[in-house]
Amino acid sequence: MKEIILLRHAKSAWEDRELDDFDRPLNEKGRNDIKKCSILYKTLLHSKCQIICSSAKRTRETCIKSLNTFNVAATDVDYINDLYHADVDALLKVVNSQENLENTLIVIGHNNGITDFANYLTHYGAISHMPTYAVVKIQMEVSSWQEVSAGLGTVTEFYYPKMIK
Repeated sequence: MKEIILLRHAKSAWEDRELDDFDRPLNEKGRNDIKKCSILYKTLLHSKCQIICSSAKRTRETCIKSLNTFNVAATDVDYINDLYHADVDALLKVVNSQENLENTLIVIGHNNGITDFANYLTHYGAISHMPTYAVVKIQMEVSSWQEVSAGLGTVTEFYYPKMIK
């Protein structure tokens, strides 16, 4: 059994319109959402995990601020350029290329790709939009990341900051 936890980056700053999209940082709301969700999101993990993350600034910052939640060392994160605004095909290619180090993989990325990928993996269809810092946990009856493909997953948990008081 493998589990994928898809995490959309937290809310990013738009004040500087001259800043390249790739370089946008988190805003205050995004940083606060990470703190607010940490206790609940910590319950998603029952074993050690591996993390892959888009190399954009807002996803890197989301990842770094979430490391304690997921009990992962900064040196154990793999930042991947191909995850920046990745579509379903790109996300699948990256997931399928992962070594089978752990049974849980956290993918930190961007919309619309992260929402589309959740629906692709599960044929769930009910996730019309993953808000910023939303997380969806998907379980699959596969033995390796190379076997992950369409419709093999089941959504077991789906949370986002507005659900948490």
